[in-house]
Amino acid sequence: MGPLRRHALLKGNNTTFSFHRLPEAEGNQWLERVIGLLDATFPFEQNDPGTWGPSAAFLPHVQAAWAEGRSFLPEGLGHLLNNAGAYLSMRAEYPQGRRLLEISLKTREATLPPGHPDILGSLWNLGFAHARTRQHAEAREYLTRARALRAEHPEYP
Repeated sequence: MGPLRRHALLKGNNTTFSFHRLPEAEGNQWLERVIGLLDATFPFEQNDPGTWGPSAAFLPHVQAAWAEGRSFLPEGLGHLLNNAGAYLSMRAEYPQGRRLLEISLKTREATLPPGHPDILGSLWNLGFAHARTRQHAEAREYLTRARALRAEHPEYP
């Protein structure tokens, strides 16, 4: 703790500590890079089961890059978690898949403008994940929102 205090990176007393924002900003830049790399290389393709095995190898890294309660949400995190959640749902790992899809939706809604077409993918995947486990009311809620957004963006696949 001494070196951190000497460089004014840490303040505190015997019960609480406060870090300077500079290390946090540096960490956020690295996190954004890691998430960007994972997002660019996550191999999952829904209609190609050959990508499912390699996707499994990426999951621990995806889960390590995302930490619950993190206040910094890079834009690419929504896309990465949507793909990872869809992968888990296709593998019938529904609770874990739904959790990542929920976070994907929250991240996209927080980082993208309202009505952005990328939100549509998270809504569809979350709706179908609920439908696969017979949670029809939840599925209907997400799919209804997805249909309304789809009507605004007919060019979106």
